Amino acid sequence: MNQKITIINIIIWTFIFIPTWTFAQTDFSRTAVSIDSTYGYTDTNPLRMKIGNVGKSIGYSYDFLHGLTTHDDQKLKFVQRTTVDNPNYKRSRTQLTNPDTEMSLRPKGSELDRYIFFTSKEKDTVTIYVDVYRKGTLKIPIGLKFK
Repeated sequence: MNQKITIINIIIWTFIFIPTWTFAQTDFSRTAVSIDSTYGYTDTNPLRMKIGNVGKSIGYSYDFLHGLTTHDDQKLKFVQRTTVDNPNYKRSRTQLTNPDTEMSLRPKGSELDRYIFFTSKEKDTVTIYVDVYRKGTLKIPIGLKFK
């Protein structure tokens, strides 16, 4: 009987509690809408989404971006994620290079993530810039809402 209880506990923890605990979504429903029309839409004013390490920050931004819709309830369909230069990054005079390959290394904070979406009905393109290396107050870009 105790062995059955232990197996049931393992199954419950493996399939219910651990995934919920590890991949729990943050509640973004109380996030305010920005009053700045460039917020999130330009590389000079990206969403600042650093929480912990880079992996956590990327997951955090993924959860946030995939919960956004337009004001007329069109879902944002993910098209592409690319890395672009951060125009706000102050480059040092010395370049870091990999001693084995002699290729230049990109320091943390010198890049932004650019996400491109299509709206579900109108097929308009929405581009959002995210900085996962710097903290800031997260807001919802104008014209969007979190659902």
